[in-house]
Order: sequence, then C-alpha cells, then structure tokens
Amino acid sequence: MKKIIITRKRKFASALVPFWIITTMTKDEFKQRFGLTGDAAGVDSLGQPVSRLGASLQEGVGILDSIGNRIGNGKTVSLLVGDDVRTVFASTGDGGLSNEIELGEGSEFSLTLTVRGGWKTASVPYFEAADGKGVPERTGTGLFGLFGKKKKEPEPETPEEKPTLAHDIPIAAEWAKNNLNATGYQVDYDLQSMEEVERFFREQSAEGGVLTGKCGSILFGLGCLVGETIIRVHGGQWETDDDDPKGEVNITVRLPDGSKIWPVQRCIKRLANGPEDNIHDYVMVMTGNVNDLEF
Repeated sequence: MKKIIITRKRKFASALVPFWIITTMTKDEFKQRFGLTGDAAGVDSLGQPVSRLGASLQEGVGILDSIGNRIGNGKTVSLLVGDDVRTVFASTGDGGLSNEIELGEGSEFSLTLTVRGGWKTASVPYFEAADGKGVPERTGTGLFGLFGKKKKEPEPETPEEKPTLAHDIPIAAEWAKNNLNATGYQVDYDLQSMEEVERFFREQSAEGGVLTGKCGSILFGLGCLVGETIIRVHGGQWETDDDDPKGEVNITVRLPDGSKIWPVQRCIKRLANGPEDNIHDYVMVMTGNVNDLEF
C-alpha cells in the first residue's frame, strides 16, 4: 500500500469550495470517461463556471464523491491506495482539473495543493510539491508578496506590458468582490457592502478562518475594494509608487479635499487590532456619512 498525505493551503479564492482528490484513474482516463477537452471548466454567458461532469453541479458533485476524496480549504487528508496507483490529480465540482502528479517509487508521498488562477479566470486546484518523481516546478500566480520586494518577473516584450499597481488595483478589487460574493457575502461598491466586509473580517479572523494564515493578497484585494468603494461613493483617485518595495501596502487614495488615506494599511490594522478598527465605520467617516453611524 501507498500513503499519500495532501495538505490544501488556506486560500481566499474558492475558500468554501471543496476539491476532490482522484487516485482511482489517471487524468487521461478521467477526461475520456467524461468527454473532456482541456483542464478548464466551461462557463456560461456571464462567465460563471458550469458543470461538465453532469447535467448539474449537484450531479457532478455526486460523481466526484463516488470516485474521489473531498478536501476542504486549509485541510489535510491522508489516503491509503494500492501499489498500482501511479498518479494523483484534483478536480473542482464543475470539472476544473489540476496538474497531475506522478508518484514514482516509494511508499509515502507528501503533496501540497493550492489554488491557481482566480484573477481573470476561474480558480482551479494546483499541486505545488510532492516527494515523488516527475514533480513540476512550482509556478507562482496572482499578486506578488505584500511585505517585501516584488518577485522578479520575466522582462516584458514592450514597456507597456510591464505590470503596475495602477493596473492591479481594479483587478484585485473585482477579485475580492467576486470571491466574497461566492463565499456567502453580499458585496458591491457601495456603503452597505462595507458591513459585509466587516463581517468577513469578524468571521474569517476567527480560528480556522482564511485570515488566520498567510493572507497578504487577501488584504491587498480587500484594501483595493475598500478604496474603490470610497472613490465611487465619494470621489478621489488612486496614487501608487511602483518603485516602493512595499508599494502594495502603501497604495493611497487622494480624496477630493486633498487629504490622503491608505486602505490596505487600514485592512492590515483591522486584522491586527480587531473591531476597534471597524472597516464599515472607517468608510462611513471617510465618505462623510458620520450621521448615519449608530453609537
């Protein structure tokens, strides 16, 4: 028998969505069984994933439960499989597939499962590491780390292609909004939504929440969402500095009266200090809606 230990990193993207670990067949066999082309799930006219494993998501989930093992966000599963099992991959409930890992020789394997995509495309599972042979080199996606210098990126073909904070901010805000909505929070770029952002901080900073681990990109996305909301409700504009090693933390909104605020820093303080740095109250004050606060 072989033992496979799989740890799924706690991530904001797909936070409440289970993945399924498949060892009962190879990835090619899985694709042939369900007539799949490529790894990505299908999308509807609104860009939302649709099941390609059955007539509905519920049917697809039933199929995966019969042939695979669920793994939740931030969880670890330990599987005992036959010696003839040579590969492992993961699937979402709608049929989005991860890379496939070759287990190679040995009796015990440790793998790390994370999420890839989630900015402009649907997020899918992705194996980062294993102690077997044929393990693909880890590939980073999404935002660069928040609390240090940016990761070195390949040289763009033209200067216009170089990523900038000004480019990342609206994408990050939309990413945060979409992930909040997908995980049970009702969010848009309005004042009422800031109550939901505050609820997210309250619930997800508790034990087991997505804010209890490494969450730099989440805080950046939430800060961008908060700043975008203030701009849309009250006016103002973003100011960024791509030469600042901590530019993601220091992105600034200049308000119409010339004053400045730092939404990502505020989100970091909210996580560190708790409800005393309430996000909803902060936005209400910044937009001049103090009279609507309840004391």
